[in-house]
Amino acid sequence: MVSQSLFAVFEGVFRMNTKNFYNMGIPVIPSVLIWLVTPAISFYLLESLTHDVFENMGWPLIGLNLIFYYLLYALIFVISKRSWVSLSVGSIIMMLVGLANYFVIEFRSVPIYPWDIFSLQTAASVSKNYDYSLDDDAKKLVLGFLILILIGLWTRWKLNIKLRRIHVGVSLILLGSVFLYTGLVQKEEVHKAVGFYEYLFTPNSFYRKNGFMVSFLSNMQYLKIEEPDGYDAEKVEALLTPYKDEQEKQVTDVSKQQPNVIVIMNEAFSDPAVLGEFETNMDYMPFIHSMTENTIQGNAVASVKGGNTANTEYEFLTGNSMAYLPMGSIPYQQYIRGEMPTLASQLKNLGYATYAMHPYGATGWNRNKVYEYFGFDQSYFKSDFNGAPILR
Repeated sequence: MVSQSLFAVFEGVFRMNTKNFYNMGIPVIPSVLIWLVTPAISFYLLESLTHDVFENMGWPLIGLNLIFYYLLYALIFVISKRSWVSLSVGSIIMMLVGLANYFVIEFRSVPIYPWDIFSLQTAASVSKNYDYSLDDDAKKLVLGFLILILIGLWTRWKLNIKLRRIHVGVSLILLGSVFLYTGLVQKEEVHKAVGFYEYLFTPNSFYRKNGFMVSFLSNMQYLKIEEPDGYDAEKVEALLTPYKDEQEKQVTDVSKQQPNVIVIMNEAFSDPAVLGEFETNMDYMPFIHSMTENTIQGNAVASVKGGNTANTEYEFLTGNSMAYLPMGSIPYQQYIRGEMPTLASQLKNLGYATYAMHPYGATGWNRNKVYEYFGFDQSYFKSDFNGAPILR
């Protein structure tokens, strides 16, 4: 009985406080005005985390981005029927997206792509290795978001839709509008109308000139790669036929020798001499430079910088170039869903035993599955290196 009485008292106090809090909010008309400007301010704050909005973007593309923001805030408003929910939740989402994009650019020099969603597990596993400090300008913008959220919490505009079917119907219309918008920003006709920046190979300029939301949603069309026009596997086979006899002869010669083939891919290794001549008081790569007998040397150019190291593996093992895939894509995560020909499977066909080793988590970049698809007999990951010394 005592506990029930105490509960009743706390419940009464809570209801009284929440009612008083609600009554102390901003009146309806100012709340409506605040709602009308908040999505635009949210857009400005998010973009300003990474670039100067008005220096990089034209008004047609600014307007195209703003449509998404208003659709999102409106969708949350209709579902919740409360302006304070719409403004606070919408602004929190935009702040988190903006900060995520800010840090991704800081860490790997390119913005967030749709396919980064497939890499969340890998990103989480290495997240502790990074510094998450903000520069002074970014701190001011985050403060702007927090003020926006706080003001939004005090608004008191309510949507009076009493019939459930109308409420659900309007919500579905807005949700459908978001999907329609996503499809439209991928259309070439829309791109031409707003002066869309088309060059995917310059991702930072792509996002700065087109805006984060338009760029991100436009890139979603590349989550699935379609065959090029005119592609025909039989035509490719016909083109290769004249070379098959020579290839079979070479394979026969190699299979007789069967030397050990060891490939070491060191993602942190590079020779600074490729940048120009310089002097040192001692040889900085004595072992590499000592390899002169029975050795062929040269420089390899990697297609990645500061992350996405699985793409270098993909290019080397498959012989396929990332140049034919969307900028920023990760084949290991997006496109490899079954067996495919690789250097490993080719050597396996010649009688070799094939092994892959990577001293990190097995699920990183989906390697535990991909290595099997590539034809490796056995794969070893971090958990297999029991007792091994760890640097950093």
